[in-house]
Amino acid sequence: NYTNKSGGEQDISRSGRPVSQGSNHQNSANNSEPQNLVLNLRGGRHRQQSVSSAFAELRSLLPTYPPEKKLSKSEILKLAIRYIGILEHILHWQDQQISII
Repeated sequence: NYTNKSGGEQDISRSGRPVSQGSNHQNSANNSEPQNLVLNLRGGRHRQQSVSSAFAELRSLLPTYPPEKKLSKSEILKLAIRYIGILEHILHWQDQQISII
């Protein structure tokens, strides 16, 4: 419990958020906290797996030597930016060649 600005006491959940004063809501909130924590952990794990698979897919599209060289996520992003720049340069050069002909 803590005293809020209006001088009344208010319960605090494990997450540090104030809990509603309604007794039914308060009890259900406390009972569902472990379940919500498990769901949040699963969701976070799923998001991390999704991000990791996206980086793996991006990595597979980038030319490197040696091809199996391990790259950090930061290195993958930097390399992707440079590679896109090179591809844009090639396209611009091809457009110039076509307009000359």
